[in-house]
Amino acid sequence: MHAIVREALGVLWPRACAGCGTPDHGVCRDCAATFAATQRASLGSVPLVWAATYDGAARAVVLAAKEEGRGSATRLLATTLRRLVDEAMADEAEVPLAVLVPASRGGTRRRGFVPVRVLARGARLRSIELRQAADGQQKRRGREERLHRGALRARAGDARLLDGARVVVVDDVATTGATLREAVAACRAAGAHVVAAIVVARVPRHG
Repeated sequence: MHAIVREALGVLWPRACAGCGTPDHGVCRDCAATFAATQRASLGSVPLVWAATYDGAARAVVLAAKEEGRGSATRLLATTLRRLVDEAMADEAEVPLAVLVPASRGGTRRRGFVPVRVLARGARLRSIELRQAADGQQKRRGREERLHRGALRARAGDARLLDGARVVVVDDVATTGATLREAVAACRAAGAHVVAAIVVARVPRHG
């Protein structure tokens, strides 16, 4: 509902470009172009694939989609995600199965939606979502520590889909890579082969 209201308001009162503020553009051509590349690195034994470096205009576009639910930004990121998935699965015979990294419960309550779920739906991906362990001890740990301790699991109903499947792990932004590594491990534990980990943007590495 939150996203629907925001989209309706955006139609009635058009806003400036989500990336640079240019008037009368949802996302201007120059800012959209920041998501046109395909970049690759290694995430352990799995390729990490992303489009934009998470800074400047690209960061602003991601935040407009992720925190404000802006339709123009969301559509651009969904299109980008689909392109990256299609490229990663180009040599695969199967229809791609995307395994989504779960958002934090606090973030979901605050936003009223799950960004990566919205992107996957906009990208028309066949997807399932991992879940977080929720015992009392896990709740007291920081997110990074929880992930290192195996806090992600496949839902019982999804385990059958993962067993023997070739999948891509999907999130919106990669920071340290810890979340994606845990998601890859959870997929492998369920019997899946992970072809790649894919995000629309990656935080720049320093040093």
